[in-house]
Amino acid sequence: MTMQSSGSRSRVGDLDRPAPLENGTGLSHFLTDAVLAELRAHTAELRAIRLLLEQWSHRPVMPSSLSRGDRAVLARLLPAIGGVLGSELFASADICESDAPALRLVRAGLTARQLGRLLRRAVGTPIAGYLVERVGAEAGVALWRVVAVAEFSGNEKVSVPHAARESLP
Repeated sequence: MTMQSSGSRSRVGDLDRPAPLENGTGLSHFLTDAVLAELRAHTAELRAIRLLLEQWSHRPVMPSSLSRGDRAVLARLLPAIGGVLGSELFASADICESDAPALRLVRAGLTARQLGRLLRRAVGTPIAGYLVERVGAEAGVALWRVVAVAEFSGNEKVSVPHAARESLP
């Protein structure tokens, strides 16, 4: 195999590659391949993200199943839960049994079952700057999380599967 040098490029067989660095380390070849590989990986990832966004933007928007009364209760309850628990996981019974003054004031005599059903209806609907997520279950009891979000306009429902959120960078 012969190597011919012409200017700043080397010809090895049929492969056209940058010539080694002047100091003889030969790193320019490896850096170029590494950079190109990284760019290709990022390009593929961006294409996948664009495809997901394209699919997501064409999804049917489901109307919320929350009544005005539900929204009023949640508008008081979610900021209190967010203030007391942050984004920690909780069961509806944890809220009903809590001694936190903020939660005692706003839970309005709801039982754990009623609260769980209300939270189930609220999943994916932004209310008062908060969003309810059902994260899983433990011993047959639903686990919830309340997260702060930017307010949306309208009555849209947002549903991003938990697994999909985990796979995004």
